[in-house]
Order: sequence, then structure tokens, then C-alpha cells
Amino acid sequence: PNDNFSLVIIDVLKDEFQKRIDEIVQYKMKLVSNNDSEENTRLNLLHSSDMIKIKEIIEYYGRCYSANGSAPPFSIIDKDTWQIFQLHLQNSFYDIEKFTKKMEDWFDDSMNRASGWYKRQTQVVLFLIGMVLAFTFNVDTIAIAGKLSNDKDARDKLVTMAEQAVEKYKDDPKVKRMGDSNGNIIPDTSEAGIIHNDSIFKKYQAKADSIKAFINGDLKKANDIIALGWGDYGMAINAKTAIDNYLNCSSVIDTTKINLNKNAPHEDSMRIVNLIYNKHWFKYKVGFVISNGTGGKKFLGFLLTALAICLGSPFWFDLLNKLVKIRAAGKKEETADTGTTTTNGNQQPVILNVNTQTGEEAVG
Repeated sequence: PNDNFSLVIIDVLKDEFQKRIDEIVQYKMKLVSNNDSEENTRLNLLHSSDMIKIKEIIEYYGRCYSANGSAPPFSIIDKDTWQIFQLHLQNSFYDIEKFTKKMEDWFDDSMNRASGWYKRQTQVVLFLIGMVLAFTFNVDTIAIAGKLSNDKDARDKLVTMAEQAVEKYKDDPKVKRMGDSNGNIIPDTSEAGIIHNDSIFKKYQAKADSIKAFINGDLKKANDIIALGWGDYGMAINAKTAIDNYLNCSSVIDTTKINLNKNAPHEDSMRIVNLIYNKHWFKYKVGFVISNGTGGKKFLGFLLTALAICLGSPFWFDLLNKLVKIRAAGKKEETADTGTTTTNGNQQPVILNVNTQTGEEAVG
């Protein structure tokens, strides 16, 4: 908290003043305007207010930087920090409360800049991870959106999974926002966020088991619905070309050891191609991914996937939660006779009859 920071800074400056008291007294004794003895000068400084002590130590560092261009021996304040202290000291008009407030504001500003830098760096890393994931697992946002817009069954299944996920993972720390409305970090004090030394292995093992269950459960179902992945990496399409290139090449595969089935040449071809793909996986599998993933529309879909990952799981889970709530709200009830909307079964609609004839009152 910023008040702890200002408290520590003031305490550190006062402690530094105590350590440099002899050098400060020697400087005071050289001043023409000082008529006190060395002992009185020391006592006056020691019994002065906190603001005076801070002012004296800041001025002492300023004299060192001005005279020598460097900090005094065993310095704890570098020149940049000293300049900030001096600026805030002058702008506070040597008022301890104003100086404390400026220290707290300085801390908040610095933390905001540090948080902004961290978020930007994190988003860059997440974007790169997103591109790798998109290429590796063929997560094309445009293709997925097209499939869900045309396939009602797939769309309904994913909606059902989304509703179940909101209920299942609403208390999971991975999808909780760890900050308030102002962006301040809120410490995770839940049981999942606290790891004791005697149970580190068990907690990590439990997390690994939960990830494995998620992969084998919800993730596999979602992949099956929207058909993620690269399939056979074009094995069936490239079967003839691969066989023509490598069938007679003994360095690639010894076809004499394969029991060819003359009655099923297609099965033999696929077996040979499968062996070739496994041995030359980089050329065929990676080559297929690169050639099919760098096209305009496909690459744009991967780019959208990476940008979506940059937003982080809390953003998408909150959005999913809101969409599910909107979907669950349903329609308002309407009466069978009048068609007017009612919110309570016991409440009768109010009918207002207005008679526009002259001389008669409106009856409600």
C-alpha cells in the first residue's frame, strides 16, 4: 500500500540523517550565520522535526552531488532518486503531510507504469503463444465462426457446454479477476492460491490431474464439435505424389518388407504413405501446416485467434457469463387475452379510458 511506502521512505531518510549527523554538523559549523557551538548545533538537529531532518539529509546529498559529481560513501540514494526527493520536497513547501502525499502519489504512478509495462509485455508473449497454438492446432476463428453459424447441432452443443462451464468454473482462480475496478491487484487468499511448503507436490499433482481431466473431457468434446486440428496432414491428398517420389528410394523406406495386398492397392498406398510421413514428418506434416496456414483467409483467422488470447481468460469468462445470463433471462410473460405484459401473476393490468367528448370527464 502507498501509505506503507511513504512511511518506509520517511523512516529511511530519518535513519540516513542519523548516520550522517556528524557531516551535517560540520557543514553547519562552517556557516557564517551559525553562532551556536557544535554541541548545541547537534542537539538542535537531533531534536528538530521530521521535516527538518529530511530537508537536511536531502540538502547534504545535494551538496555531495554538486561538489563531487558523485554520491557520498555508502550512499543509499542515487542521483535520480535524489532529484525526485528534492522536487517533491520543494513542491510540498516543506510540509510533512504534503510531502507524504507526494510520496504516495509517486509510488502509485510508478506502480501504474510498471503494471502497464508488464501488461504490454504479457500481451506480446500471449500473442506469440496464441499464434503458435493457432498454427499447431488449426484454431481458425473465421472457420469456427462459419461452422457454428451453419451447423445448428454443433452450435447447440457448444452453448450447452458454455452454460455448464460457467457454473463449473465460476470459482476457479484461473478465471477470477485478481484486481479491483481501479486495476489494483487483489491478493489471492483462497485455498487454491495458498501453497504450503509441506503440500507443494500434492497441490501441483492435483492441478496436473485437473488439467488432464479437462483435456480428456471438455476440451476433447469441443475439439470434436468444431473439428480442430489438421486431420491427416493431407496424407490422402498427397498419397500419389509421395509414393511417386519415394516408392523406389530405398533410403526412405524398404518397400520389399511390406506385404503388398494386390486386392487392396489403396490400403497399401496409405500404409506406405503413413510410413513415409512418420519418417519425414517435418517435410510433410510441418510443410502441410505452413503451406495451408499462411493463406490470406486462414492466416487472418489465426491472427484473430492470437488477438483473442491476448485478452486473457478472465475477460472471456466474464463475457461468457454475461451471455449465458442474457440467454437464461427468457421472454416476458404475456396474457392470453389482452397481450399485455405482466410481471406478477396476481397483479391486474390497469386500463385507462379517455373520453374525448366535450363536457365529460375522463374516467380511469
